[in-house]
Amino acid sequence: GSALNSDKFTIGSAKGVYDKEVYIDYNGNYVIAATEPSEGIEADVAKIPGTNDYLYYSKVKTEGQLGYTDVKKALKDNKSGKVTVYVDEIDMEGINFTGTIVVPEGNDITIINAPADGVNVQMGSDDPVVLTPNASGTITTEVPGGATPITDFASLKTALQQAGSYALMNNITVTEQIEIPVRTKITFDLNGYTITASGGIYPINNNGDLTINDSKNCGVVEGLGLRTGYDSRNTRAASAKLTINGGTFKNVNPDEGAALYVYQGHVYINAGKFYGQNIAISNTEGGYIYINYEDDVNVNDVAKLENEYVDII
Repeated sequence: GSALNSDKFTIGSAKGVYDKEVYIDYNGNYVIAATEPSEGIEADVAKIPGTNDYLYYSKVKTEGQLGYTDVKKALKDNKSGKVTVYVDEIDMEGINFTGTIVVPEGNDITIINAPADGVNVQMGSDDPVVLTPNASGTITTEVPGGATPITDFASLKTALQQAGSYALMNNITVTEQIEIPVRTKITFDLNGYTITASGGIYPINNNGDLTINDSKNCGVVEGLGLRTGYDSRNTRAASAKLTINGGTFKNVNPDEGAALYVYQGHVYINAGKFYGQNIAISNTEGGYIYINYEDDVNVNDVAKLENEYVDII
């Protein structure tokens, strides 16, 4: 509590917070400026101002250590600075913030109505990274299912060379084809984000055992398409296995490629959408495609569908 009936007083709490900056916010609440992640929570609701009122811990601190109970106001007042937040969601609608949002170690943040060009986010003591919103305008730092987060092309390229579980946490432009090696088992969550290939290439060429999920139901892979069962040494990878449980796959070249191009191996489609300016799904090289039509599988009616063998399960 705070003894506010004297010229001097000490701020203390059950959490051991003392000798911290205090101020009165625009609602008349006494606020302790948060300086540690464990302090960034709200205490009991303030009573009528006076002796032994309860104090608020601030939800936000800035580089000057000033605490705020209103996150939006903190971002607006410090639009080009660093703002540390102790909340799990921020609505950035109407906020022109160009600084860095710092998320304390062990915390996560979801940003809704995020600007299309992204937000600079620093997780704990890591270097800041520009995170761009998914198709629903949302940024989240919470990695689904304990997967390893992928935030840029370099981390994507490294991840797809080795077995593991990965989740896309940013929109990524691929500048060269990434090839998954033979007998490499990977689970990959698009997580609502987009992989875009530049220069008319296949962003991913699978020769291993790749499972694609989309936990946010708005993830996209676009370019020449997604290719499986084709080794870069011009040999066919008959052991390749691809399982698609969601996502949208786009072939954006009217002259070549396919949203899903199967050379060799086995492909299992449980859910997904396939759009081809040239071809939606191509299987002219002797691969096997199994489609479960009971789920949300949609092949663009306008696109050309070429399949030598399709077994519906």
